[in-house]
Amino acid sequence: MGLSDQLLWEVQWHGASGQRVRRFYLTRRKLRWLYALAALAGLFLLAVLGALPVGVRGYLERFTVKAVRQENKRLARERQALEERAWETAQALEARLHRAARLAWMVGVTPPPLGELPPPEDRQRLLGFLAEESQKLAALGDTLAAASGSPCPLSALPTAWPLDLPLAVPVGRFGVRVSPFTGQEEPHYGLTLAAPRGTKVLAAGEGRVVYAGTPRERRANIWTRLGTLVVLDHGGGVASLYGHLDGTLVRAGQQVKRGQVIATAGSSGWTRVAALYFEVRWPVGGASVPVDPLLLQLALPLPELAARLGDPTAGVGAGAPPLDSLVSGVRR
Repeated sequence: MGLSDQLLWEVQWHGASGQRVRRFYLTRRKLRWLYALAALAGLFLLAVLGALPVGVRGYLERFTVKAVRQENKRLARERQALEERAWETAQALEARLHRAARLAWMVGVTPPPLGELPPPEDRQRLLGFLAEESQKLAALGDTLAAASGSPCPLSALPTAWPLDLPLAVPVGRFGVRVSPFTGQEEPHYGLTLAAPRGTKVLAAGEGRVVYAGTPRERRANIWTRLGTLVVLDHGGGVASLYGHLDGTLVRAGQQVKRGQVIATAGSSGWTRVAALYFEVRWPVGGASVPVDPLLLQLALPLPELAARLGDPTAGVGAGAPPLDSLVSGVRR
């Protein structure tokens, strides 16, 4: 027997009733195996205990990461909604400020410089625009509340649209254009709005009718081109003119209210379609001259507003014939 097989312990088990005696021997070799198995079992237990926190942590992290991702998605949706709301608010602010600037021009107040609406993706500039332009609007509101420089009463300002808006299609803008009849560039002193024949034409503001009829002259001029006309005097050098009419419903000397039906749209004068010619005269430089009617239409956008406010006649109004040549010099 080798050294490794040397007996260390002997365990005997005696059964009851004279059963056979069972003996268990522990040698050095078996003890070493027991030590080795015990060491392996210990290492395995340590590995399990060491891996247990990692597994639990990973299990918990899965829920934590999922919750964080869900929260990030929710915050991203909220941020997008806020950005969209900020953009809509900026657009509404710009529209209100433009209306206030036009109203300021009408009552003789110099409007502040208007900021440019930044693109929606530029969040920093958009926030700055909201802060700066809202302050301008508030200050302009205070100024307008105390203003009293309107050339005519506020109720007389020709700020109402002369046609039912859905029925009007702009076919001629204010400014220099190529005439569809002569093929030459010439000033167009108002707006030409295509509309079905018989469409009701409304007074843009309270005023007195100073002309209602059809100019009759031997040769064509600007008045005969416009066919049947109605001219309203709103006071203070402010007047509005309605041309290409099918018929008039008012007479000279009559007082009318804003929104009152004064005529119907037609195709009299130089026009290829049933339409309304709408012109506004405003005191500029001591004379009543045509200005862009959209300056007074607060509900409608006007591109390049700052330039229009700086030169409301767009360089063409000064050459227009005075209304006196129609009211006084033409047989009604």
